[in-house]
Amino acid sequence: MNIKHTKVLIIEDEKIAGNLLINYLKPIPNIDIIGLFDGVKAAIPTILLQQPDIVFLDIKLKKETGFHLFDYFKDQDLPFEVIITTAYNEFAIQAIQLSAIGYLLKPLDQEALKHTLKKAIKQLQTKENHQRYQTLKDNFQKNKKTITLPVTKGYAFYALDDILYCKSSHNYTTFYFRSGSDELISQSLIYYADLLSNFQFFRVNRSYIINLDYVKELYKGPKWIVTMQDGQKIQISRLLRNDFSDKFIG
Repeated sequence: MNIKHTKVLIIEDEKIAGNLLINYLKPIPNIDIIGLFDGVKAAIPTILLQQPDIVFLDIKLKKETGFHLFDYFKDQDLPFEVIITTAYNEFAIQAIQLSAIGYLLKPLDQEALKHTLKKAIKQLQTKENHQRYQTLKDNFQKNKKTITLPVTKGYAFYALDDILYCKSSHNYTTFYFRSGSDELISQSLIYYADLLSNFQFFRVNRSYIINLDYVKELYKGPKWIVTMQDGQKIQISRLLRNDFSDKFIG
């Protein structure tokens, strides 16, 4: 049986990190490492000639930004998947997560590498990736943040400002938008509660995350109830009232 090999290219200007990544990749079956480069410009000829399946990309390079890689494929899908390797802070990590792009934190962890690589190989089947990488770039460089949501036919892209609230549906999450539309996403509410926590969102109970910018009314009685812009009434957990007041009222 002909086993498909996955061609991997690395863009990393820290020699220790690059060599460590190679050492972690070598024992993984069916992985072919086709090159280690210290910058995007140096890597492009090999990328075009050998057509890697996956590129490990350090965004913060000494001579340039890793985002320059995307400039070589403007307005078209990249013929490979990207895994970001980064030592960035929490807010930058959330910008990457919003874009549904695989990433690894430095110092690199071998088990995390295997998990992320497996997901990236699976993503190779999804050819339409241009918008995801554009979203990644925008989330780093612009104030307006966009979230990439995995839907049945691929991905949907929404500005965070367009989200009213999210509701748990067992292991799924339903997003409700200002337009009146909604999307059922095959990811748990816990995942999105963590992802959105540093933005204008707050998990008010076990079932709901709300956008604080679209709270129309707050009723403080035996039960605390918020009324959202679309008229939806949502109860705030008793245990979360103080935290809610701190974030909403200040």
